[in-house]
Amino acid sequence: MKPTGRVLAGLVLLAVTGCGGKPANEVTLKGSDSMVILAQKWAEAFMAANPGKVVKVAGGGSAVGIAALIGGGADFALTTRSLTQDEAAQVLARRKAEAKETAVALDAIVVWVSAKNGVSSLSVDGLAKIYTGSITDWKKAGGRKGAIALLGAENGSDLAVAFKERALKGADALATVKAMPGSAAVLEAVVADPLAIGYGNLAAVPKGAKALKLKVKGSTVGAAAPALQSGKYPLTEKLLVCMAGEPAQGTLAADFLAFVLSADGQKICADAGYVSLKPAKAAKKAAKKTAAKKPAAKKK
Repeated sequence: MKPTGRVLAGLVLLAVTGCGGKPANEVTLKGSDSMVILAQKWAEAFMAANPGKVVKVAGGGSAVGIAALIGGGADFALTTRSLTQDEAAQVLARRKAEAKETAVALDAIVVWVSAKNGVSSLSVDGLAKIYTGSITDWKKAGGRKGAIALLGAENGSDLAVAFKERALKGADALATVKAMPGSAAVLEAVVADPLAIGYGNLAAVPKGAKALKLKVKGSTVGAAAPALQSGKYPLTEKLLVCMAGEPAQGTLAADFLAFVLSADGQKICADAGYVSLKPAKAAKKAAKKTAAKKPAAKKK
């Protein structure tokens, strides 16, 4: 399950910093709460392989991470969205470098209903009509008669913002949507109410609930890894790290980013409940191809 509240950086090993700023053996990531657990797992694996190097991780939301990047309090902002033009301009003005973003993993907005609900798929347009009030009864959505009970993410959260932009095309959801503290809470409520519909990030679906497939060009697509990696699932989300310029080669920041994007780093995505950017086989093949290009070490 993804974290639903603030997760402190203390969950990751920390170093004692000296006076005069951050030491050279330390890199800091801050931002989206939905990315914190994944970032922590990357940090733990990287530090285990690189004794003496320190990676600090903190949540707070995408906006908090971007603010920290702008102010110099983070090397990487963890975010589920791209920087706005104004934010990018602030990075350039304050950090004297252009803002850069790199996709590091994939997630998705998944829609859940009770297993007792006869509806198994919806179009994104149909989903929007339900959350904006054009469809208020399940019968009009292809199910049995009954008033639809709406569940959603907490107002202002990264997930609520993403749902508004991606699923509702910028429209406001009804004020009657019941805000829930996280995906686990949404799933519990869906299991308890056959008339409920809710959404969240990728999560294990308990008995009594089911994930709806989304209709795309005459076919239905579920939020499975291949559909996310191919871009076929319409509510796929790229998880990003944003930086002030490309990290210089040989720096800890560059080494950490390279690890995140490596086959080993991407394998951690699945272990943490996310989806890697590429299928595991493709990632391994790319790693072998890169290794083959490196010149052989000279014999002494």
